[in-house]
Amino acid sequence: MLILEPTTTAWLYYSYIKGHPKTMEIGINFQNFVTRLEKSQVEYDLGSENIIKDHGKISQNSFVVGKRAYKKVVIPPMTENLNTMTFRLLKKFVDAGGVLIAFSTPTLVDGKESAELKKFFSENSSKIKTYTEESTEQAIKESLQSTKITFSNIAGNNLYHHRRSYDDGELVFLVNSSLTETAKGKISVEGKTLMEIDGMSGDIFGYPYAQQGPFVEAEFMLPPAGSLILFSSSSKGNEYPLKPRMVDGKQLEADSPLEIKRMQDNVLNIDFCNLIIDDNSIKNSHHDKNLYTVEASILLYRHFGMNNPWNSAIQYRQTVVEKDTFKTGDIKVRYHFIVAGNIDKRNIRLVAEQPDVWKVRINGEPVSSDPQQRWLDSRFGVYEIGEYVGTGVNIVELSVEPMSIYAEIAPVYILGDFLLQPAAKGWIIREPVNRLELGSWKGQGQPYYSWDVSYSRNYTIEDTSARHALQLKEWNGTLSEVYVNGHKAGIIAYQPYNFDLSPYLKKGNNKIEVRVIGSLKNLLGPHYNHDKGIAGPWHWNGVHRQDTGNDYNLFDYGLMEDFIVVSYK
Repeated sequence: MLILEPTTTAWLYYSYIKGHPKTMEIGINFQNFVTRLEKSQVEYDLGSENIIKDHGKISQNSFVVGKRAYKKVVIPPMTENLNTMTFRLLKKFVDAGGVLIAFSTPTLVDGKESAELKKFFSENSSKIKTYTEESTEQAIKESLQSTKITFSNIAGNNLYHHRRSYDDGELVFLVNSSLTETAKGKISVEGKTLMEIDGMSGDIFGYPYAQQGPFVEAEFMLPPAGSLILFSSSSKGNEYPLKPRMVDGKQLEADSPLEIKRMQDNVLNIDFCNLIIDDNSIKNSHHDKNLYTVEASILLYRHFGMNNPWNSAIQYRQTVVEKDTFKTGDIKVRYHFIVAGNIDKRNIRLVAEQPDVWKVRINGEPVSSDPQQRWLDSRFGVYEIGEYVGTGVNIVELSVEPMSIYAEIAPVYILGDFLLQPAAKGWIIREPVNRLELGSWKGQGQPYYSWDVSYSRNYTIEDTSARHALQLKEWNGTLSEVYVNGHKAGIIAYQPYNFDLSPYLKKGNNKIEVRVIGSLKNLLGPHYNHDKGIAGPWHWNGVHRQDTGNDYNLFDYGLMEDFIVVSYK
């Protein structure tokens, strides 16, 4: 089935000078329409009139676009206009016996009133299936469902599917887009044998089904954010063993206590600074010289009569970098951090961007970046500063003379084995804890930590013929890696948070390890804007004072509840 996009209708109202609310209304209405169809498991392709103009034709009773042929074409709600070629093809399509389904009756062709279009709909009223937007459910039942696949007894409002037909069967991908609710139901698809394909490993398993004439029927249940790949073979004989189900397992006792280890250095993000231009301290509009790095960059480039090109400009050819012709400007940017307590300073490192632009000093001592080290990015230089770091206030100074177009002011970072304690403004570096615990890293002095933390213990496996699985309970992270005896076995990223350990175990002692991985959100921010959802560049703007560390916008990453290992048959 082909659904025409109402793009040319939207163009009727669009203006570059002054937006028209109808343009957005058409777009939102169309998105709501196709989403409603998707949640009802209606299969469709979208038809662009511009592509149809170049690649569309009618073959027998099919509407053909490129290599795809459609028996049904849908005109969605709020469609007012059709292109000339689309209209010509639709007339031929209906004359040839094709099924045209209209949720609206367009009156314009190429933006002009068309008596011919009006006549077409009038004379073919018995052939065209006409529905209102309010009767969409009726249309779905009567006209829009596929004959190759059906769904029933669906529970959950966020189930979607995608199907592809091959010479030897039907491939179906099911996904539950809800993050909180389970989706379940029954699927019926053409075929004689049903298989499950593991999307992570590619392994193939049998899937329980019942044969109902030319269809295989099967029940499914998807946890929040879960998915399922099924293949319905058009022939018998492709029988595979069923996938083991990790149910009613017996929990194993561990041989050792849980060991928790941070796999990389802890980090402090220093994103407030003092800006000095030609020996003059620059203050913001609030008369504060302690500037957020984004604001400092704005003030620096404004001092030289321009906007920050790396935040607001588009470079055409070399138009931005060609402005690097400064002859004046003695620029210094100073960052402060406090060390309290008895910590081992020898391995403390500094990270600052663009070491080829900025000269760097720590407490007045010049330091150079290590050419063998980079951190996060090839232009993030790493400086060994441990011998110059002292207890109390430490000052990192970046300088450039003359001014450079590349001298954008960015945060600097301190790396090492320490914890961070919330202060009235930001954080204080203190001695590390002796032992990390279950729970949030943020609550244990690792607020910016974005990488992996290892949770491991040893188990004795007596019977390797039995199946064994690792089960995570409460945890927060982007994903968790599973290691067995020091070797990576796989990942856990979504419910039900189980992992089959069986292929990786040996008889006797085995080290089972989970590494929970955070994300760079906690490291890079935004830290002062508490909006939820996608963060855009504007979320770093408008910051004029540094909050206490307790008020930073940070996620609680970590293993909140201990994992278990179970055996089952």
